[in-house]
Amino acid sequence: MAQAFPHFHKLQYATLSKQINLKDFDCGDSDLNDFIKNDALGYQLKYLANTTCIFFDNKPIGFYSLAADALNLESSGKDSVGKNLRTYPAIKLARMALDKTHQGAGLGTLITEIIKGFAVDLNQKGIAIRFITVDAYLQKVGFYAKCGFIANHAPKKSHTVSMRYDIFR
Repeated sequence: MAQAFPHFHKLQYATLSKQINLKDFDCGDSDLNDFIKNDALGYQLKYLANTTCIFFDNKPIGFYSLAADALNLESSGKDSVGKNLRTYPAIKLARMALDKTHQGAGLGTLITEIIKGFAVDLNQKGIAIRFITVDAYLQKVGFYAKCGFIANHAPKKSHTVSMRYDIFR
């Protein structure tokens, strides 16, 4: 079992910008490395997803990207919410990664808790958010399940599983 990251209070957060040097960032996943280094800023400039970088000792050690989403639930999922709407308002955790040197220390769980807090805050400010959604890589489904996410449907032949977290469960 990995030891919890002892310096949560020393983390810093900044919106992705051209000034942030991500040259040495490596999460061990070529798709996520490529996204943060080559695509994330473009997504942000086109208002498709906003990315927040996480720093420790002035070094970027992780990031997460968020976007607006709408969740379509199959009939079984609607029963748990109690309404028969076609779609439900959501925040999409579009991407999240931590540098290899900081994985397994509880930072991913911290990020999901921060995002849950954003959703509650938006509700208090008058913007309805019921769910957080994520298309989890197959190897990360267990992590998201531990964070309280459930699958939206049986996994299909894909490299991701659509999952949700109900803010008010």
